[in-house]
Amino acid sequence: MKPVISTIALLVSRLNQNASLSILDLGCGEGHFLFSIYNNSTFHFEKLIGVDSGKDEHRKPSNDLNKDYRNNVGYTRELEEEIFHYISKDLTEYLSEVDEKFDVIIMSNILHFFEWEDVVRILERSQELLKSRSLLYIKMASERHPYSNEKDKTVLNKARYNLLKDRFEVIDCIEHEASYEMLIR
Repeated sequence: MKPVISTIALLVSRLNQNASLSILDLGCGEGHFLFSIYNNSTFHFEKLIGVDSGKDEHRKPSNDLNKDYRNNVGYTRELEEEIFHYISKDLTEYLSEVDEKFDVIIMSNILHFFEWEDVVRILERSQELLKSRSLLYIKMASERHPYSNEKDKTVLNKARYNLLKDRFEVIDCIEHEASYEMLIR
């Protein structure tokens, strides 16, 4: 399933069009979010990195996201070089090892798998990996999401949203029926 284009448009509208961008997608699944950003923009990308543990049987990425992009129906922007990189690793393990900086870090529909305290630590570590004035995009289930009754899931409610606003610079927030999308600096 491909992300809604309005989400991509929101993110792309905030990026520096003159830069060579590096994007990290934590919990990338099959890579569709990265593919959509690439396909729906004219930016030059330094690299597009997807990290996923591969534990979800329904969203298993292959080891060659460049090939997956080329084979996907509906993407029209030609892939001029091998810019997609896939890393098969647990998100927290990857965050503890990586030391490079990124223009954008994406966490779409992944944070609900963690306890709230871990969510905050993941966001803090991700913020450390951002270049100056760069963006952290998160999409997180709200208390109206079907996950909300499962005890191993963390959902974003108004109190937790306010905690995030106090700790981070939330520059955009879209509230959907069952989720929130936020851009954070």
